[in-house]
Amino acid sequence: MSAIPKEKKDKTKLKFKMKFNRWGTPLLKKIATRGALLLGTLGASVFWLCYPGIYIAKFRLKLKLRLNLKL
Repeated sequence: MSAIPKEKKDKTKLKFKMKFNRWGTPLLKKIATRGALLLGTLGASVFWLCYPGIYIAKFRLKLKLRLNLKL
């Protein structure tokens, strides 16, 4: 048997960690999902605003290519 006493764990850190994990993760998840949704909606709106322009540009390019091939 050893005469060296065992070190006691500091329970205050452990308690704080558990509390933070209990309340911190759902909160972080909420923030993350809200951010993702916001970014998604912004991205979608920008896409739909730019889409007609992209579509027209593609159509013009196709037309131009066809005309060049015929000549």
